[in-house]
Amino acid sequence: MSTRRTAAELVRSAERFGLRFKSFTLASEGTWTHEDADWNYKDVPHLNEVHSQADAVPAAIANDFIATINFQRIAGIPMPIALANYVASDGTQVYYTTLACFVLIVETAIDGSAESGDGSIHGRVETTYHIGGPRPALWLFPVLRRILSANYRVLMSEDLPMREQRGRLRSAGYRFASDGRPRTFAETTDLTIKNVIRPAPGHTTPITIDLRQLGPEGTTVMVGEATRGLRLVRTADKQVAVFDRVCDHEGACLDEAAISRGSLICPWHAKRIKPIGTIQLEEGPQYVELGPGCHLVAEGDRLTVVGLA
Repeated sequence: MSTRRTAAELVRSAERFGLRFKSFTLASEGTWTHEDADWNYKDVPHLNEVHSQADAVPAAIANDFIATINFQRIAGIPMPIALANYVASDGTQVYYTTLACFVLIVETAIDGSAESGDGSIHGRVETTYHIGGPRPALWLFPVLRRILSANYRVLMSEDLPMREQRGRLRSAGYRFASDGRPRTFAETTDLTIKNVIRPAPGHTTPITIDLRQLGPEGTTVMVGEATRGLRLVRTADKQVAVFDRVCDHEGACLDEAAISRGSLICPWHAKRIKPIGTIQLEEGPQYVELGPGCHLVAEGDRLTVVGLA
């Protein structure tokens, strides 16, 4: 039998030991679903790839619990902080840590997504901070609130683009295999999972580009829309590597992804992404199958893409 205390229960227990608490709530919202927020808050690998204010060293990872040592930058100084985070209930997580004579208990509560009549989506998350300390130290509460609020703004500036990217994909017809259920901390560490479900290809007009646009090694040309297109990268040996513009793991946009040894590096999780096709320049006509209903035809300096969804 497991016991998961809410933030309010933790606060009441700590108050019995003489601590005094003050609380405040911040919120984020946008065009994403509660599944996107739930995944974002449980996604372990992005902690050290996306966030700039902290580096995390995981100590224990389970389905509904994670303990880490975080090197959090406070006023530019990296401070080691032991952090425990667990699922208190569906849509609610509780974090707690200590710093000097203070206890910090944080609760995030994810609202269910609301879908309007026009099919748009909207998600909202409320984050409540409970700062506890001895009565003589509570004069520092305004200072701690300013620090935590500033840290929250930085975190959201890095997290919200991830949720918004998934919202854009949903608007373009994408879905995710994990939809309809809570995610777990442990499963997010498996970078081999292909969670993205692409929309079925429809009838589209073929797109023709001039391969002479691809200059020296490393030159990139984008084909089609960001949510449904291809990224062509000139590589060594007179080759063109063909990549999807969306990572099939969790939906990251790959337009700006770094290139290393012939692969793209996912900006969310540092996953190496191999090309889905290759074209040999200065050779005869070539036909490259890219997936269901989509292929390339290369002839001379012309490349035609057929069947982009």
